[in-house]
Amino acid sequence: VGKATTEQKQIVAKLQRLQDLLLSMDLDFQMQLARLRQIREIIRRLEKAIKEEERERDLSEKIAERQERGKALQKRLASREELIKRQTAHIDEAKTLAKVEQLSAADREATGKLVDDQENTRSATVELAEEKSQAGTASKNLADASSNMEKAVAQLKEEEHNAAQSPQQEALAALERELD
Repeated sequence: VGKATTEQKQIVAKLQRLQDLLLSMDLDFQMQLARLRQIREIIRRLEKAIKEEERERDLSEKIAERQERGKALQKRLASREELIKRQTAHIDEAKTLAKVEQLSAADREATGKLVDDQENTRSATVELAEEKSQAGTASKNLADASSNMEKAVAQLKEEEHNAAQSPQQEALAALERELD
């Protein structure tokens, strides 16, 4: 589009020079007027074509920009959905561990993994909140979810699986509100 616009502008310049030449030659006056009208008509058409191409280029740029924003939005939506899946899995794991009366070595290992996984989910939530904040749309729901996940991690570190479920549920609810 840019190259075509440049070429059209060059053609307009050449036609202008031709017009100047025609006006300076000793041709039949009527013929000069006819050619002049033709040149002016060609120039008018080319100017319209140039304006149309510039409009199309601007429109293409706007469409490309909107597509990029759409991709970014889709990525954030997928991130939130992934966080909800992960948080739901953490809750299920905590419920399973809460049912155990005496923790075995394997249960303690599972608790350690759950602590790490919950912390990773909290970190991902904080990152998403920072991205939204940088984009100018801070999210209270993501901040609430992160805060509750932090409380859950503290409870899980103490092997308080029942106590950890409440902040985990609150974190999940905040993430779900973020989707709305």
